[in-house]
Amino acid sequence: ADEKSRATDDHHGPAETWECHRDPVDGEDRCPFHLSPDRRRAAGIDDAALRDRLLDAVREGGRRRKQFLGARLDGLDLSHQVVEGADNHPIDLRYATVDGAVDVERATVEQSVDLRHANVDAIDGRDAELADAWLLDEATLGAVSLTGTTFANDLEASGLRVTGETVLDETRVGGDTCFRGA
Repeated sequence: ADEKSRATDDHHGPAETWECHRDPVDGEDRCPFHLSPDRRRAAGIDDAALRDRLLDAVREGGRRRKQFLGARLDGLDLSHQVVEGADNHPIDLRYATVDGAVDVERATVEQSVDLRHANVDAIDGRDAELADAWLLDEATLGAVSLTGTTFANDLEASGLRVTGETVLDETRVGGDTCFRGA
């Protein structure tokens, strides 16, 4: 596919140019993660099928397989899922646009999740176990509603912008936190 994304310098690594390695959807010029939601639905790929493809890539492992830079999602429903991979490379959703919620209701997410520079309508969940780091630096979130959620590792959110309500009832962070400039 010819989908390209530019990752800018930040404190996690140098600038890099990234090109999507996934095959385009039949009759399209992009993979399902980079198609607009309307074009993806027209191709017969619903949100659950897209989530399953993402989870398959995470389970198979490998840095490139777990990269979804600039993805366009209607939401990401991880509720009641156990998300663990074959390795410790993060689920890389830098610069993604999520027009809906990242739902972690009663999920166990064993992988680091990288949402730096992403635009996400909401992160919602209750009683989730997030075992590895979550990177939200320079992300824009519409709202956050997490109750009884445990971030067992780091929560990095320098420059995070939340445009709506933030609710973190009984939410714990076991590692380092950084909200500099948020």
